[in-house]
Amino acid sequence: MSIIDQLCHLCYVLLTGRGARLCMSDCRGNPLWLPWEEVSLSGSGRITITILAVIGIILSTAFTGFSDTERMIRVGLSKGLTKASLSASDWRLYDGFNQEPVLCGKGEIVFQIVTAAAPEASTPAASDTDITVAGAMIKTVSSAGVCSRPGPFRLVPDGPSQVIAFAGKRYRGLAEVRSDGKGRLTVINVLPLEQYLYGVINCEMPASWNPEALKAQAVVARTYALKNVDKHRAESFDLCNDVHCQVYGGLDREHANGIRAVRETEREILTWDGQPIDSVFHASCGGYTEDAGNVWVGDIPYLKAAPCSTDEPELLHFPLNSLYREFFPIGPWLSDYPQALCRRSGTYRWHQVLTMPQAERVLKDKVPLLSGRSGTGKLMDIRVTGRSQAGRVTALDIVCSNGIYKVERDRIRSFLGGLKSTLFVIRTVYDKDGRALAFGFEGGGWGHGVGLCQTGADGLARVGWSYDRILKHYYRGVTLEKESETCPIFP
Repeated sequence: MSIIDQLCHLCYVLLTGRGARLCMSDCRGNPLWLPWEEVSLSGSGRITITILAVIGIILSTAFTGFSDTERMIRVGLSKGLTKASLSASDWRLYDGFNQEPVLCGKGEIVFQIVTAAAPEASTPAASDTDITVAGAMIKTVSSAGVCSRPGPFRLVPDGPSQVIAFAGKRYRGLAEVRSDGKGRLTVINVLPLEQYLYGVINCEMPASWNPEALKAQAVVARTYALKNVDKHRAESFDLCNDVHCQVYGGLDREHANGIRAVRETEREILTWDGQPIDSVFHASCGGYTEDAGNVWVGDIPYLKAAPCSTDEPELLHFPLNSLYREFFPIGPWLSDYPQALCRRSGTYRWHQVLTMPQAERVLKDKVPLLSGRSGTGKLMDIRVTGRSQAGRVTALDIVCSNGIYKVERDRIRSFLGGLKSTLFVIRTVYDKDGRALAFGFEGGGWGHGVGLCQTGADGLARVGWSYDRILKHYYRGVTLEKESETCPIFP
C-alpha cells in the first residue's frame, strides 16, 4: 500500500476514532478503492499521527482531485457491452479482492466478458493475475499485461489532472467496469457531484446564454440529480447520461461559463418541505408552462402553470376558460405569436402535417382498434376532446370505423409520432364527403411544458431577473437553500 493510501486511512481513523476501510465511496457506500483491515487507535496514538493525518488530507486531495467531503455520483455511460475500451495516460487498476492495484499501466486497456469453467481439483492454482472461477469473468488486456477476474474493476487515473477516455469522450473522476450478470459489461463514471454538473449544464443550455440563466440551470440540474439519484439503482449506477435523466457529456462538453455557474451556486438546491424537488425542465413552453397534473398523473404543488413573461397572465390572454375548445381562443393565440420571453426559441411555434396514410402508419400498432388486437378498423379522424387552462391538449380521441380510442396527457406527443408538445390545434383537411384527408398540427413550444422553461429563463435573465427570482417564478413556493448532507470520500 502506498504512503498516500496509508496517510488517508490514518486521517479517517483520527477523525472518527474507529477502524475503517480505505476507500472512496459513493453516497450508498459502494467502495471505489479497496478494503483495508480494521484498526483502532488510543487517544495518544491519535495525537501521534495528527501531523501525518493532516498531510494525508492534503496529499489525498492533490492526488485524487477530490476533497474529503464531496458528494460522489455514479453515472452510467454505457451498458450491454461485450467489450469496452478505456484509456488514460497513466492508470491504476483495482478490483474487489486486492488492496494494491492489480495492474498499473499507460494508454489503452480493453475489458471483455469471458466465461471460465471451474478448474479441476488437480489443476495448479492460478497466478495472481489470472484467477479462474466458474461463471462470467471480466478479462482486461493492456500493455501492462492481462488480468481475468470477476470484477468489478476500477480504473483510477494517476495524478491530479488525469482523465479517463471512453468512446471518444474524456471524463473526470474514475471509471468502473462491471458485469451486469447477463454476460454484458456496464461502464460507470464515478466523480463528485459538482464536477458532474460541469459536464451537464452546457449539454442542457447553451454556454452563450445569460449567466443568471446558466446559474438557474445549474441549481435545477443539481436538484434533479439529488432527487433522482436512485433512478438506475437496479443497474448499479445513479443516473444515466442521456435525456432519460440529464444529458452528460463529460469533460469535452464543459465550458468556462457553465463551470462558473456551478461554482457560483455551489451546493444550492430547491426544496419543498425540506426535500429536493423534482426540478423538471423543458426547452420552450410556447408562452405558458403547465400544471404537472395535466401532464402526468398526480398534482405537485410547486409545479404549477406560469406565464413565460414578466407581465400578468391576463396580458397573454391566459388562463383559458375551460369551456373553450379548438380554435377560440387557442388557435388565434398560437397564430398571433404573443410576446412571451421564450419566443426567441426556434420551436416557439411549429407546424407538422400527417396525411391520412401517414397517420394510419403511425397509429396502427398503437391503437388496438386498428392493430387487430381489438378489431381491424380504419382510421377516420383525430379530435381534441380536452384542453387545460394553459392551452395544452389533455385528451384526444382516435376515431376509428369500429370505435373510439382515447389518449390522455403527455402520452399524446409520442402517440402522434413525436409532436414537439401538446400545445397545439388540429386543422383537419376533409374531402367533399366529410372524410379526413390530412391532419395539420399547429403548435408551440418543445417539451412537456412543466417546470423551468429554459428559453424563458434566458429571456427573464436578459431583462434583469436574478437566477433565484427566475427559479421561484417557474417553481412556485419552493425554497432555495444549501444542501447540507454530504457524502465523504472516506466514510
